[in-house]
Amino acid sequence: VILALLLFGGWLVSRTKILTFMPLLDDPAITRVLSVLCTTTAFSSLYQLLIKQAKTVSDKRKLGLSLPYSTRQIIVSYGMTAMTLILFLMLVISLLYSVFSIRFIPLLSAEVIAYLAPCCTQLYETKYQRGAIIFSNMLLFAGQYYLLIT
Repeated sequence: VILALLLFGGWLVSRTKILTFMPLLDDPAITRVLSVLCTTTAFSSLYQLLIKQAKTVSDKRKLGLSLPYSTRQIIVSYGMTAMTLILFLMLVISLLYSVFSIRFIPLLSAEVIAYLAPCCTQLYETKYQRGAIIFSNMLLFAGQYYLLIT
């Protein structure tokens, strides 16, 4: 529900004149950046939710629960779920913002990389977890900016 509100709020800010009474938000460039921030926040929170669920399954397996899955299989299964959700949300965003172009394909690839980088670092418990999260958020913002503004 919160993800849908963030996506709809971003659309509402950028496509309507609902917040023009505020001095800074009457500029279209600022409202577009706010819409990009809303969509980036929605994707980032979805990714963190999926990563947390995958980490929980992986931790239960490591603690001795008899799960017939390796860490790689957990990443692949949650990765497929993430790719399906990414594709669905990208189609929703394309419909909301009326943005249908070839830019959709590289953005979809960037979104998948933005999910898999922190997912792999957290499940394999490497020391680069914080850097992967920062890289992921920067990639998400750049991808959404590329789709919605340029």
